[in-house]
Amino acid sequence: MPENNYLLGTYASWDILSQNKAIKHSDKSVFNRLGSSVPKPTRWFWGIDGMQPNTRKKIILNYQNIDYKGTVNIYNNDLSQIYWYSDLKDAFGFVVNPESYPDLLFERIGLDHYKVSVLNTNGTDSLESVLISECISEGKRVQYYTTKYERNSTNRNEAIRIHGTKCMACGFDFEATYGEIGKNYIEVHHTKPLYSLEQETIVNPNTDLVCLCSNCHRMIHRKRDSILTLDELKEIIAKNHIV
Repeated sequence: MPENNYLLGTYASWDILSQNKAIKHSDKSVFNRLGSSVPKPTRWFWGIDGMQPNTRKKIILNYQNIDYKGTVNIYNNDLSQIYWYSDLKDAFGFVVNPESYPDLLFERIGLDHYKVSVLNTNGTDSLESVLISECISEGKRVQYYTTKYERNSTNRNEAIRIHGTKCMACGFDFEATYGEIGKNYIEVHHTKPLYSLEQETIVNPNTDLVCLCSNCHRMIHRKRDSILTLDELKEIIAKNHIV
């Protein structure tokens, strides 16, 4: 795919941020199975969009300044996967918390050569922290294709319009505590985690999004493989609240 005509957006558990950066929202299977499926719209990122079925491509994954071998396998027109070997799995083992699996940032640093970084494990601000540092030069022609469930301002604004800016779990009000600087601020949580979706899904801001303060948002994601529901978190708060 030409340099100035690449696809960005959210596809299943992948966020394609730019021509050279992508985030994988991980779970237990990513580390146990030594890799991840590659959604068809993201094949260009791995340079396999023109390859035939039943073929594979060798890649290098650089983690903590050490190169590890990997492959991208194309099985058919719809199914392809990225794999790495046990030596990289062992290296990841030092950072993987069994209760909270980290997101992985892949950065293209050369031909078929990618730097891998481990992002935070709380599941709430991995993408945002990378977006802040991501800078795309002005004037470059970019085609931006997204699925219905991507993180976007329209869904966020609608959720806030419906639910308001007080935390739906604990009732915290940023404006009441911080004044003008906290006005209209709240975090928006997806009740169906984006990384768990394997097909296009329309987000309903009324039922699929809830407004939470920063603390409650982090607690709801505290265990990545067992994300709490809003009601479960409210029960925990009620149980531990001291009058």
